[in-house]
Amino acid sequence: MRILGIIAIALTLTLVGCGGGKTLVVEETTKVAMPPASLWECPDIVMPEEFASQADVADYVLLLYESYAICKDSLEDVRAWLIEAEKITEDGK
Repeated sequence: MRILGIIAIALTLTLVGCGGGKTLVVEETTKVAMPPASLWECPDIVMPEEFASQADVADYVLLLYESYAICKDSLEDVRAWLIEAEKITEDGK
């Protein structure tokens, strides 16, 4: 009877030990955050063949400045996007 009790206790401890030791597999992944495609686009500028007047030159310079402003704003937005993505990545580690 005593041997039967020892076997029962050993069997119980063995079963409890096997069931509680579950190991979860953790898979680490890294994803690249990409800004929207609209932030990568700058207006196309076409060089005119000739300027008929000073007003045409002024209009062209204004067009160049407006295009520059759009590109500058887009680059600032891309920089802000990537900084935020870096913070999220660092917080996740």
